[in-house]
Amino acid sequence: MKYLFIFLNLVFVGCVQQPVPLVVVPYLGQGSEVQINPLPHPFNLNGTMPYAVWVDGEKLNLTPKQTQDLTQSLNLEFKQPENTEAIHNGEGWLAPLDLENN
Repeated sequence: MKYLFIFLNLVFVGCVQQPVPLVVVPYLGQGSEVQINPLPHPFNLNGTMPYAVWVDGEKLNLTPKQTQDLTQSLNLEFKQPENTEAIHNGEGWLAPLDLENN
């Protein structure tokens, strides 16, 4: 009986699936502008916070885990931004990019 309990416990515990991570973002209506911009070194602290997320010009205060879950769900691959004057002025990570000029 003891071995049957151990066997059943191993079977059922081994079948438990991990929940899909849930990232909570505000309601995105039609025409919402979403930007997911890479953070430059050294602000991307050892790969823990590689992106800044903006929705309609407002920065979302996501945890590093939420940001990583969001970028994984969108299949984004981190690419270090080029060392440009715009990056050093904070475009894309301190303020959203101006998409009208691009």
